[in-house]
Amino acid sequence: MRLPEKTNPAEPATDNWSKIRRIDARRNRARIFTAAKKLFSEQSGSTRMEDIARLAGVGVGSLYRSFGNRAGLAEAIFRDILDELVEMANRLGLDRDPCSALRIWLQTYIDGLHAKRSMLGDLAPLFESDPKLLASARTKAASALATVLVRAQEAGAVRSDIDAEALTQLINGLAGSSNSAEPQRADLLLEVILDGLAARGAYPKEL
Repeated sequence: MRLPEKTNPAEPATDNWSKIRRIDARRNRARIFTAAKKLFSEQSGSTRMEDIARLAGVGVGSLYRSFGNRAGLAEAIFRDILDELVEMANRLGLDRDPCSALRIWLQTYIDGLHAKRSMLGDLAPLFESDPKLLASARTKAASALATVLVRAQEAGAVRSDIDAEALTQLINGLAGSSNSAEPQRADLLLEVILDGLAARGAYPKEL
């Protein structure tokens, strides 16, 4: 007679421990990215990995093992910003009205442009070695913007004679004339653009 296979009582605990480690890793990664973007915007090319690790509350050795060097960290942040924009375009359609969704997405996009500009010294070699990367990133961002823009247009909240390409040009100009150290200026310019897109009052200031 064949005996039933024994189960390992340690397996559930092992699975739980693995989940905890993955959660901790995601939290550490988020803290690292937040700290790095802050220091890159303040110090630009003089940012040290040691300072990023200290602000994020992680070991500098762990930082180097995960990203290799500052350029590797900048690349990871750049890709994360792009992934967030794509994911956000889909998520906002589920829990936000079209006007608020467009505002939130555009603000996140502007923040991403400011972050990219502050890391440009580290990202430039990457873009030079892989010219298609930047073009692909722009295409993905434009597609994500089109998703939230079309929703707002279909809801009758945004004029129908503007497309994602034209709006991207406007927002890029906004980001180019402001920086992360001037949030009030960027907010004001975004308000002007949104007022031009829709009738006054279509975009509530409080989300």
